Amino acid sequence: MTTVLERPWSNRQLAELGKAIRAGREAPKGVPEYEEVMLWYSELLTPVQQRIQNTDWSALGLGNVQGFELTSRVKTQSTLRDKLNRYPSQKLQTIRDIAGVRFEADMTLSQQNAIVLAMLGLFHDSSEGRVIDLRENDQHGYRAVHVEFRFGPPTHARVELQVRTLLQGKWANLYETAADLFGREIRYAEAGDLLGGRDIVEMLKELSRDRIATIEELLDRTVQLERSYVNMGDISILPLEIQEQVGWVVDRLQAIRENVGHRKDRLRVSIENMTDVLKQATGSRRGDAQE
Repeated sequence: MTTVLERPWSNRQLAELGKAIRAGREAPKGVPEYEEVMLWYSELLTPVQQRIQNTDWSALGLGNVQGFELTSRVKTQSTLRDKLNRYPSQKLQTIRDIAGVRFEADMTLSQQNAIVLAMLGLFHDSSEGRVIDLRENDQHGYRAVHVEFRFGPPTHARVELQVRTLLQGKWANLYETAADLFGREIRYAEAGDLLGGRDIVEMLKELSRDRIATIEELLDRTVQLERSYVNMGDISILPLEIQEQVGWVVDRLQAIRENVGHRKDRLRVSIENMTDVLKQATGSRRGDAQE
């Protein structure tokens, strides 16, 4: 990494902090506070994010800085407590997504694969880079590709990189909004019956697994086929009949790509509208609770 940060606490100290967070009590003497540890993780994310930000991604068709959205975050104490309670045997220092960077772009699945491979090379100084592909085997509808980086001594820390397409990111935001309305449990288990939550959550999962996945796969295959024909080189040496057939195929593939692109845009707008509706419902519910 550009800046090497030395972790100032031992595994035992972080494990004790994890126990305190899990139990909802203050950290014991000689153990760092949650805020202190998260500040260190935030500092760790800075060089990670800078390295990604300063990379020229134009070779992958994403442009440089303008072609993608890059954000970072550390886990809040409440979400960290939820995770520690869900996995009672897990120690705080072994949680892979305490610190995370999110890379999101309007890209195809093949470009997403290329980004992941590039990230592995970009952080070659990581002691371990593990790819977790959630596109085929989603988590309650959530689809993306995650890369877990484990930085060795003296850093001794993990950073999770989330790589999402535009639709994967829009859906994730929609589901987070649904979690605000129906409860955070929907991210890990079935939704309750509050406000018809179960049916809505199942519909959102199907939206990701069916419509979004289908459009992304169709667009990716079409772009790859179109590219293969366009890159055939000089076809003027081929018989005129073959040239015409190639031209017809290219025209058809372009038309299909444009049609799928329009469908993707309409789906994006629908997801954004659904997110707004759920946000309004959440606001109304909170208002009713305060009366």
